[in-house]
Amino acid sequence: VTFGKQYGGFFFRTLIEANGGTYPWRGQPGKVKDAWRHMWELFEVEGANEYVTWVWDQFYQGWYISNRNIVKWSSWPDDYYPGDRYVDWIGMNVWNFGDSQSYSHWESIDEALGFGYSNVRRNHPDKPVMLAEFGCHEQTGKAKWVKDVFKQIKEKYKGIKLIGWIDFPWYMPERTSPTKNIVNSSIDSSEASLRAFVEGVADPYYLG
Repeated sequence: VTFGKQYGGFFFRTLIEANGGTYPWRGQPGKVKDAWRHMWELFEVEGANEYVTWVWDQFYQGWYISNRNIVKWSSWPDDYYPGDRYVDWIGMNVWNFGDSQSYSHWESIDEALGFGYSNVRRNHPDKPVMLAEFGCHEQTGKAKWVKDVFKQIKEKYKGIKLIGWIDFPWYMPERTSPTKNIVNSSIDSSEASLRAFVEGVADPYYLG
């Protein structure tokens, strides 16, 4: 409450990617939902929810459409949804890993975002959407990809109201080996990438 009164509130993103394979709370939808509601109730009792925006953030990109069949390596996100009362924004983590990993390939923005976004809008039509983790690996085509992102979010994915671009290189553990390969999602990973980003955010649609 003290923090909220001083700074005007904050986004609270917790128990992220419970449907994925990274965190210790993965694969336990009942416990995750109970824990989320318990935290929300504690904030409510203290009067803190006035200042908190609760972001429920899952990994929709773990589901892909291949040859008209859904191929998955994560569990279904909405199994972990605690209920509309307890959630203000829907978060999505979306990446174009390109050829940085042995299991990944270059994806257009529609390939990376489209399937998950359509499910989010169908299941949570009244909730604003946040790309809580978002980025693209540096390789040929990144500048065009960045341009397409700003164009298509404005035209096709209007439910997205906030983009959290991961602006640094980081290591992704290989799923098929103990090695780690870098994912360079920095905005300035190349001059062309930086220029595309600067031009994209200059659009009044985003500055507003």
